[in-house]
Formats: sequence, C-alpha cells, structure tokens
Amino acid sequence: MYSSRCVRSGMLRASNSVNVPQPQSIMSKRRRDAAAAAASGPTPKRLKLIEVIDVDAVPEVIDLDAVIDVDADDGDAITLADSPPIQLPSGPPPGSYEARVRDKVFQRLEAQKSKIGEVAEVGIIESLYMENFMCHDRLALDLGPKLNLICGANGSGKSAALSALQIGLASKTTSAGRGGSLKTYIKEGKTYAVVRVTIKNQGEDAYRADVYGSRIIVERRFTAEGASSFKIFGTSDTGERHSKAVSTHRSELKAICDHMNIQVDNPLNILTQDNARQFLAASRPDAMYDFFIEGTQLGQLSRDYIKSQDGIHQFKRTCDAHRDNVVADAKASLEEALLKLDVARKAKNLHDEKEELQRELAWAYVHDERQKVEEATKPLKKCRKRIEQMEKELQKAQAACDDASKQLTALRAQIPSFNPADEESATLRHKITDMKRDLDTLDADIKACNADKDASDRRIADLQARIAKENEKLEGATQKVMEDFQTRLSQKQEDIKRSEEGVDRAKRAVDTLEAKREQAIAAGKTATEEKARAQDEIQRLQQAIRNAEQQQKDALAVFGPNTANILEDIKKTQWHGSRAPIGPLGMHVELVDPTYGSAIRNLLGRVLFGYAVADLRDMQRLRQILARHRSSQVTIAITDVDVFDYSAGEPDEGVPTILRALKVKDDWILRVLINAHRIEAFGLAENLHAGHELLNRVGKLQRVLTRDERRILRFPGGGWETNAMRRLLRNDPRQMLLKSAPEVQDDLQCVDAANVAESERQADENARTSQTQLEAINRSLSAARNTLQQRGRDLSAHRNQLLRIKEEAKAAAPVNISGLEDAVTKEEADGDSLVAQFTTLVQRRKEVEDTLLPLVQQLPELRNRQQLVEETVHDARRKLNEAVEFHAEKEKNVQYWTAKQRTEKKTLEELEPHVDALSKQLKDWTANASLIVDEKEFPRPRPIKELETRIEVLKKAVAAQEREQGATFDEINRQVIAAREKLGKENDKSRILYEICRALESSLRLRESLWFRFRRGIAIRCKWLFQVHLHTRAFEGKAIFNHEDATLELRVHPANSEDHSPIAKGKRRDDPKTLSGGEKSFSTICWLLALWDALACPLRCLDEFDVFMDAVNRRVSMRMMMDAAKASDQRQHILISPLGLENLAYSQDTKVFKMDDPTRQQAI
Repeated sequence: MYSSRCVRSGMLRASNSVNVPQPQSIMSKRRRDAAAAAASGPTPKRLKLIEVIDVDAVPEVIDLDAVIDVDADDGDAITLADSPPIQLPSGPPPGSYEARVRDKVFQRLEAQKSKIGEVAEVGIIESLYMENFMCHDRLALDLGPKLNLICGANGSGKSAALSALQIGLASKTTSAGRGGSLKTYIKEGKTYAVVRVTIKNQGEDAYRADVYGSRIIVERRFTAEGASSFKIFGTSDTGERHSKAVSTHRSELKAICDHMNIQVDNPLNILTQDNARQFLAASRPDAMYDFFIEGTQLGQLSRDYIKSQDGIHQFKRTCDAHRDNVVADAKASLEEALLKLDVARKAKNLHDEKEELQRELAWAYVHDERQKVEEATKPLKKCRKRIEQMEKELQKAQAACDDASKQLTALRAQIPSFNPADEESATLRHKITDMKRDLDTLDADIKACNADKDASDRRIADLQARIAKENEKLEGATQKVMEDFQTRLSQKQEDIKRSEEGVDRAKRAVDTLEAKREQAIAAGKTATEEKARAQDEIQRLQQAIRNAEQQQKDALAVFGPNTANILEDIKKTQWHGSRAPIGPLGMHVELVDPTYGSAIRNLLGRVLFGYAVADLRDMQRLRQILARHRSSQVTIAITDVDVFDYSAGEPDEGVPTILRALKVKDDWILRVLINAHRIEAFGLAENLHAGHELLNRVGKLQRVLTRDERRILRFPGGGWETNAMRRLLRNDPRQMLLKSAPEVQDDLQCVDAANVAESERQADENARTSQTQLEAINRSLSAARNTLQQRGRDLSAHRNQLLRIKEEAKAAAPVNISGLEDAVTKEEADGDSLVAQFTTLVQRRKEVEDTLLPLVQQLPELRNRQQLVEETVHDARRKLNEAVEFHAEKEKNVQYWTAKQRTEKKTLEELEPHVDALSKQLKDWTANASLIVDEKEFPRPRPIKELETRIEVLKKAVAAQEREQGATFDEINRQVIAAREKLGKENDKSRILYEICRALESSLRLRESLWFRFRRGIAIRCKWLFQVHLHTRAFEGKAIFNHEDATLELRVHPANSEDHSPIAKGKRRDDPKTLSGGEKSFSTICWLLALWDALACPLRCLDEFDVFMDAVNRRVSMRMMMDAAKASDQRQHILISPLGLENLAYSQDTKVFKMDDPTRQQAI
C-alpha cells in the first residue's frame, strides 16, 4: 500500500535520524505566499506548494522502498484476470528508481491475479439509514464489506446514499453536492431529517472497544429551522444499540474518523455526482494536478510543513532575542559585581577584628549566665525538700482516710436495701382487694335473685285470681268437691303466707345487720387507713429528719448513700469524651432566690439528680457504675461540651427567670439545664394572674413557673395551657435540693411530730372500736341467718303440701282450671328455686367474709414488723452518719496536706520554669558559642560592657564603608556568585534553544526531502498503474507530471490506431479531448483506479461514473472496478449507476441494491 498514512509514519521514523546532510533550502518566498493564501481561502489552481529540487541529489538516508512498499498486500490490488499478459512498454533506463518502481508494480500485479482481499475489521460502513432525507421517507441499506452496487432510474434517490453518508459523518454540506445548507436535504413537506450510519469497530485497531463495542452508530438529526445534533451510540455484545448515547459532540465523531482514516471530505474517496462529473470533465492540467495533490493528502502535508517552518523562524527569532538581551545583561551585571568586590575587600580587615571581638563576647555572655543559674537553683532545692516532707505527712493522712472509707463502706453494706414486710403487705392488700371484689359480685347476685322472686310472686297471684273466677262458674256436685279443695288450699296458703312473712322478717333482719356490718367495715377501713396515713406521715417525718441531719453532715447524702463511691469510680475510669462525666448536677447549682425554691425543685429535681456525659460511648460505662451502686434510675444527659452563647434567648434585665434565680458553678452544667428546660427563657411569677401578665408583657418568654407550682405555656399560634405540678411529698429527696444549711435547720424546727403521733393514736383507737362493733354485728348476723334458713325450710314444707293438694284438685277440676293450676305450680317451683339460690349466695357471702376478716386483722401486725425494720435501718444509718463524720474529718486532713503540698508545688512550678529557662538559655548560649569558637581560646573573657563598646566602634566604621558600597562584603560576594550562576544558566539556556532550533530545522528539511520522494514515488506508481489499466481495453497512454508548474496531463490513444504511430506522436492527436465520450470516461476511470491505489481511506465511493460510457467501455470499466474491489484488502467500494446491471457477473462479495422507479405525476 502507498498512502498518506504511510507517508506520515515514514516522516516520523525519518525524524529520529541524526547527522543528516542538509539539503538545499526549500523554504522560499513562494512557499510562504502559498501558506498565506491557504490560510486566507481555497488553494489557487496553480499553487506550487513546495519548491521543486533535484530529488536524486538528496542522500538516501532511509530506504524509500521500505516506506513506499510497492509489494505491500494491504492496499487496493489491481488484478488482470481477464486481460492479456502485461507487456512492459518502453520506459526509463534499466536500474533507475522509476524502473525499480515499475518492475515491482508489475510483479505485484502478476502475483495478485487470483487473490481475494481480506475484509476490514475497522472503518467499514455496515448500514445506512435515512428518514425524510431528500426524496426518501425511510430507506435502510445494509451494505456489504467489499463491493456495493446501487442502481436505479434517474430520480430514484441513488445519490442520496452518498449524500447521507457524508452528512452523517459530519462532512461539509458543500462537499455533498446539494447546496450549502442542511435544510436543502430535508424532504419537501417535512420538518426534520435523520441519518444513521453504522460503522464496523472490531479487531485490534478498534476505537475504544470497551465503550463502543463491535459497532459504532452515528445518528444525526437536523430540522428545517436549522438545528442539528449528533448522537454516537455503542453496541452490546449481542449487537443491540445502547439506550444511552456515549457522546453528542462532533469532536468525538472527528476522532473516530481520524482513527479509522475515513476522509469524507477527500474528493477522491467519495465522488458525488458533481465531483464525478467534474473529475471526468477535468481536462485542464492544473485541475488534474490539484486532484492528484489533494486526493493523496500531499497538499495538506505540505501546508503543515509551511506552518512548521514559520514556527521555527519565530522560535529562532526568540533565541536571537534571548542571546542579545538576556545573556548580554547577565554579562554586564557580572562585570559590575566584580568591580564592587574589589572595593569591598579593603573593608574586610575591620570586619574581621569585629568578628573576633564578637566571638569573645559570646563566651562572656555564657560566663555571666552561669552565675545567674547558680543563684536561681538555691531556692529550688529548698522547695523540693519541703515537698518531700509534706508527701510523707500526706501518705499518713491518706492511709487514715482509707481506713475510715473502708469502715464507711462496711456500714453502708449493713443497711438493708429490701424490706420483706413491704412485699408481704402488698401481697396481703392485693388479696383483700380481690375478696372485696368477690363480695360486691355476690351482693349484686343476691339483689338480682330478690327481684326475680318478687316477679314470680306477682305472676302466681294473677294466676290464682283467674282460677277463682273459673271456680265461680262451676255448679252441681263438682262445686262442692272443689270447695273442699279450695278450703284446704286456702288454709295451706295461709300457712305459706305466714311462713313467707317469717322469711321476709328474717331476711330484713339479715339485710339490716349486713348494712350495719358494711358500715362497721367501712368505719374500720377508714380508721385503719387513717392510722396507716398517720404512720406513713410519721415515717416521712422521720425520713425527712434523717435526710436533713444527713445533709448537714454530708453534702452528698441528699443524692443517695452511694454517691461518694460513684464519684470515686468516675475519677478512676478512663473516658472517651473531652471531659469526664459530671454529676450529680445539683452539687454544682445553688438557689439565689429561695422565693420560688419549691417550684424550681419540683421542675428541675430529676435533672439535678442526674449526670451528664460528653460522648455517647461513655453512657453505657456510666450506667454500669450507677447500677453497681444501685442508682440505675438516675437520668443521664448526653451533650457536647459546647459553651455556646445563650444571651439571645434571655429577656430584658429585671425579668425574673429560673436562670437568674440560680447560681450554676459549671458552664457545661448550665448549658445542660438550658437544653433540658430552656431556663434562660423560663419566667417566674407569684401566681397565675401575674404569670399571664408576664407572658403578655415579655415577648421572648414562652413559659412561666408560678410560686404555687403551676406551669403556664403560651403556644406560638396563640392560646394558653396551664398545668398544675404534682406536689412533692415531705420525705421526697428532691425536697432537700438547693437548700442551704439554715434552710435545712428551719425544716427540722417546723416538723410537728407530736400532732402526728396524736393522730396516729386516735386513729388506732377508732380502729379498735370499729373492730369490736364489727364482731358483735357478725354474731347477730350469724343468728339471723340461721333463723332465715329455718324459715326457709318451713316455707318449703308448706309449699310441698300445697303442691299435693293442688294435684288432687287438678284431677277433679275442669281442664281450664287444671291448666291454670299447672302454671301456678310451675311458678311456685321457680320461686322455690330462687329461694334455694338466694340461700346459697348468702352462705357464700358469709364464707368470703369469714376469710376476709383474718386478712384485715393481719395488716397492723405487718405494719409493726415494717416499723421494726425501719428502726433497725435508722440505727444503722446513725452509725453510718458517725462514720461519715469521721471519714470527713480524715478527708479534711488529706485536703489540708494536699492543699499545702499543692501550694508548695505551685511555688516549685513557678521556680522551675525560671531555672529551666535560665539553664536552657545557658545550654543554648554555650552550644552557640562552641559553634563560633572553642572555649579554650577565651577561658577568662573580658567584661561584656568593654567588649560591646569596642564592637560598636568597629560596627560604625564597617557601616560607613558599607554605606559607600551599598552592601556588605558577603552580600557583594553573593552578588558576584549569583551573577556568574545567572550568566552560566542563560548561556546554557541559549545554547539549548539554538540546539533545539537546529534540530527542528534538520528534522523539517528531512521531512521535506522525503515529501519530494513520496510525491515522486506516488506519481511514478500512478503513472504505471494508469498504463496497466488502459492496457485492459487495448489503449495506450501516459501521465505527464510537471511538478514545477503544478500540471498533470493524460495522453491516451488506442493501441492499434495508425494515427498514433510513433511517427505521428508529435501531432498531439493523443489529447483526451479527441477521444469519444465512452473512451474518455474509460480513461478517466483508469486514472481514478490508479489514484485509489495510493489512498489509505477504507472507503471508495463513485456516483454515475458510467453515464457517458458506451456498453463496451462500461462493461470493461465495471469489471475492472469489481476485480479491484474483490482483490483489495480492507477496502469497501460503493458504486452508483443509473444504468442496468443485468449483464454483469457478480461474486459472493458483491451486493446489489435496485432503487424503485420514481413516481411521476401525469400532466393533465
């Protein structure tokens, strides 16, 4: 293959050669004018791009045949399968360069007669799709990899395929041959057009195969309004198009075309109708030469070299300017610095004497500093000795304190943490409650049973009245019998009535006694509860007294008995947060205004008993410590140690708030309380009325706490909410928060234990009285119940007798009376059942009461047991308080010695930095002085003042010299060194720049010389291939190149024509203008095939090449192009013809597309 790609690669390889002999300069004025003309507009017809030189005079530093490989198999092969053997025409002398090129061309043609070219893996157009493009609504062409023939009548849209291919690959619209605007390619009546081109992308040379896959799909859409867009898609492993475009930029499409060497704007690669017509009709030598230069890309390469030459000239001017300006300035600076250095040497002797005195002065300072260190070390040693003595005293005090702490821990362990009497009392109370619930259920059942019995009696009386009416109707003998039965029934009913009255009286007596019993039980319960409340109040008073006494002795007692151990464990534990957990928070808070103390204690009590941690990871560890000391119910706040500014949320001065009523000793705790309750904006008021007025008056407040323990909340949208807080009990530990020692003492004095004890005694006496009355009522109730049961048995016997009399009367009575009597009998039986049920319920109630009474009587005993436990606990706590006092005394001793030791250590800390600073300064001065000179040279230096006076005199003398010079000797010496270095660097830089310039010029000369050799080789190759193609039609001809004048002439004549004998050659009758239209078209196709052999683009497109050919020339031309396409390697051909292709023989590598005939509207 012989192509522009090969030319470029040859250039790059040649540029790496060194020691290349320089050819004569070819950068003439004519070339610079040509470059300017190329930049300003299209290339003129007869532009001489590069000056012609004698190529044979250029030394062959590289093998041109290796670069322009006439034996390569990757180009367009020319096969002459159906042509006669090649006869070498007369040509250049044997052994010349042209002869060698000719021989190798003919040898390759002979070797490739039966060769079938390989299919390209990259750059082949696989399919072409058009929508609303030119005359097509929708058209899809699946092209073959080798030869594609498109035929059809005029107007069928054949040429649209090439136009769509050029438009789809971003060619210039003028190159497509249909106008200068995309709008002209949109089908008439449509608003947009779409062109889609599928390019093969396989093998080792695939473009970004990991992104695009085996195919690249380029889609271009443009509208009648002038909008145009590109979408470049990749494909999956199955060949399906990706749903999302990889790129929408024209630059990416240009990169794809450059990588695959697709030159859509090259007139020799894609010849549209206009370009083909112009090519076929181009008989002017300068036009033919332009086609040759531009089609082989030699023109573009020449313009690139001209631009490179201009850049090299500009670079050389830059090198000259650097040499004349920068290097000259550096040399002048060095000469000036050398003059100053000579003058500065005269002042150096004074400077040396000053340096010697300064070295002696350094050791004078060291000796003076040593004396200061010795004086400062004496009090430091005394202080350390006192600290050692205090450490011994502190150890003794700490040992005593540890013993007291162990004793305190043992006493705390003796205090029971659980009272079994409390659990037993709770269980007993649950049992009593359940039994009272059973009594209520039985009472409800008894009442329902009485109601059912009354209803049954009313139904019996009604039935008996109806029986009496029926008896009045009876006459005769039955009447007398019935009267006897009626008399017996009346007597028995009287007996039943008397029995029922006895039952009623007994029942009323039972009811009366039960009511009295309930009253007695209620009175006893009330008395018992009053007694229990009195006992509870006594216990609370006692607990409050103990709490107050404990707080007076131990400030931590209010927070629980194990608070000291908790704090000790917190000190010993390693924590993640920036601060260790702090708490209880109430330890660090004092109440400034006691007016609202009760309300504030109620609101903040739980928070003040809690702790705060700075890291979430510390919470679990603190919970373990609290659980170990039985304080797991304490709240823990998690908050960063952020001392933020809260002043923006505070109201004006003078407005009472919780924050202003407190004194918080720790800033972190203050922020915890602000985050928890917004205390900076929580107002304080005397009562509800004052609270509402405060909220209305102060806009920043949203909450108010009243003295009577009520909270008022104002909603942002309007409205109020008032909540009464649950008051704290007297023994609630929160009652002891935020109280000073005088306040605790006042609480102790306010305790009225005598009144509470009297209340307990009166309640106990009332309980015993109620118990005595209850026992008497229970005895009377038991007797009344026995009487009721006897009356019930008598009533049942009378009713049984009455039932037998009724049965006898029923047998003798008429049927209707008998039915009524059956109903009476049934109701009476139901009544008896209710009486039996009533008796059972009464008996069950008595059993429950009998079980309940002993349980109620056990409560006082349990209270007594609980009181004994509390007394034991109180005694243990008293001992614990004594141990706390002893421990506090020992702690005070520890604190005393600790404070004394701390004071002494503080003094030590104040002395040590001073001594350390002096020692460090002495060490530094000694080290610095040793660096200057050895101490042996100045064992006894002169006084500092004397040395400083002499040095000052010398300094003034040196300064006077430096003022004259403008710099010191060292500075001038450094200036000289810097000037020399700068001059050396600039000389080196200038030398390197000139070397680069010479290397660029050498490389460009070599590239230009190779350009001439490439042009010569391509021209020779095309000339001989042109003759070979003409030979297939028995024509002879030649291509005459004149590179000096930029002309190319084709001479063609039939081989058997007498007019073209050697004698007649001088008559110019071989001019192509003298040929027929078919012969001229055939010769032009031969020249086109010769040029195609020199192109690297994988695409060959030709439109309507045979329009001027006769049948014979057309058949031969088609066969030549089909054979060339078949034998070519990695090339695709698209040929368009308006004529039929029926008489041509196709191979399997050929695809033929027949366009439908156009539809023409008939004239009316």
